[in-house]
Amino acid sequence: MNYELFSNLYQDCTLYNEKAEKNKELYTHERGYQDWMDDYTPEGIISILESIWELYWMNVKEMRLKLNISQQAMSDRYMIPKRTIENWETDSKAGRNISSYQKMLIAYSIFESERIDTE
Repeated sequence: MNYELFSNLYQDCTLYNEKAEKNKELYTHERGYQDWMDDYTPEGIISILESIWELYWMNVKEMRLKLNISQQAMSDRYMIPKRTIENWETDSKAGRNISSYQKMLIAYSIFESERIDTE
């Protein structure tokens, strides 16, 4: 899946104001038929949308734990200073929260790495 499509689907999650199971179901069902879906089975489409939904609602620490890596390993992997990751994970009052585009880029890399691992 290309980044543009991922980005659109990821940003669609902003239409829902909480991570409730009912909203997850609405998200997966309200995407409707789209051209990108031609290459996937119905189960594959649901899996993709559920994965994007879960990544959208994760914080940085949850993403790191999903990758099963340390803060240092995440720092090395994404070329982000370890201290920045520490600040993101503690939701620092210093105003160093992760930006939406940074979080989306990390989410995309996780999404793609999961897809590679399952192929």
